[in-house]
Amino acid sequence: MARFVVAGAPCSGKSSYVRERAEAGELIWDYDDVHQALSGLRSHEHLDSIRPFVLAARDAIFSDLDAHSQQPAWIITSTRNWRKIEQLKNRFAAEVVFLDVSREEAHRRCTADARPEAWHGYIDNWFDESDIAGFGQPAKRKGVSAMRRKIFRAPFVLKADGAEGSFSAVFATLNVKDHDGDVTPPGAFEEGQEVIVEPWNHSWNLPVGKGVVHQDEEKAWVEGAFFLDTEVGLSHYKTVKNMGGLQEWSYTFDVLESSEGNFEGDRVRFLRKMDVVGVSPVTRGAGVDTRTTSIKTQKGVVGVHSTETTDAAWDGPASEARLRGEETAAYYRKMYAWLDPEGDPDTKSAYKFPHHAVDGEGNIGEANMRACSAGIGALNGGRGGAAIPEADRAGVHKHLAKHMMDGEMEPPELKTVDEARGDGGKSSRGIGPEVVRAEIEIIEFEAAGFDTPMSTSALNQR
Repeated sequence: MARFVVAGAPCSGKSSYVRERAEAGELIWDYDDVHQALSGLRSHEHLDSIRPFVLAARDAIFSDLDAHSQQPAWIITSTRNWRKIEQLKNRFAAEVVFLDVSREEAHRRCTADARPEAWHGYIDNWFDESDIAGFGQPAKRKGVSAMRRKIFRAPFVLKADGAEGSFSAVFATLNVKDHDGDVTPPGAFEEGQEVIVEPWNHSWNLPVGKGVVHQDEEKAWVEGAFFLDTEVGLSHYKTVKNMGGLQEWSYTFDVLESSEGNFEGDRVRFLRKMDVVGVSPVTRGAGVDTRTTSIKTQKGVVGVHSTETTDAAWDGPASEARLRGEETAAYYRKMYAWLDPEGDPDTKSAYKFPHHAVDGEGNIGEANMRACSAGIGALNGGRGGAAIPEADRAGVHKHLAKHMMDGEMEPPELKTVDEARGDGGKSSRGIGPEVVRAEIEIIEFEAAGFDTPMSTSALNQR
């Protein structure tokens, strides 16, 4: 059984790649093809009104793939988030194919294919927002680029006996099974390989330093230095220095040689030879959840993270009611985007902007796209606005917008404070505070089980 996740920017050639390689009877998920089949429009013409039906078809197909594990499949995705690709890879036990093209080449192909003008916007958005743009490497085997990232809780040392800005950071342990089910044996890295130090969380901008890879029988590490003569290098150096023991490091690499085998009773993949592209300081655990206790005392905006997403209907009060009581901040921060600086972080009443699905056992799951959109609407003045400090608005928007981008949706822009107040108070349409209050009360009546006409009648009698 062979399964592949084929990823890349719009117009990177994903559909062509699959058509040239897929065999009869192998399932192919292609958003564009399904949209065309459901809408009757020409290929690559998209309507927002059709999108929910396409996503419903996707979810049904993916569920059937879960149930039929032996069905070969090709899953085409233009997601801009590497963790989303990793989730698809792990869910379907698939190999990742990343097709790397430049922004310029994608635009050239878009024009040559005579695609609708909106596609040029899709391309620019992908390259502007993607956390994987620029990481693709030339194909090493069968045209497949297997670029990966791994994150390691790093012993990090600023070298007192070296030049200012120099450091040593362990980025991999050897001969252990990591969270991806891979084992990296000694000798997998090239001793003395020069690598760049990439910007925070692999944001693809100017490098912030450079280093050299070393290894022994137990670990691999980089000896490097930040570029203190550049603004971005100096800021990274100061931040990493202040992070201390909270620091994590991630490295990007390409698999040059691998094999399947048994390790301590488990079937694993041995990464026998790798090409390290770069290392980067990061602030998230990427599936290994190593930072939950270290963020417990942080207040205000909850840090950005990536999870699975859903377009299902959203019922905020019902979702919050399913949360478990007597939990810690690490649990509640998975649900919300903002924590009251004056509140108790171990109680859900201290939080605002819920936006994740919660199952019957209180487990917090996917980010709900409707909840994220509604949260941004509140920031922009909807339903009376958001009662949080002005300084936190941008951070909450960033948190919610990141989930929407992970779900391949364009988030609404954040309005200025003045614009938001104009929407939340008296506007050009004459909507004043009393009307907003009435709308809120109607919602409360509806939540209690009354319909809107009854709620309106009840309000008229007050």
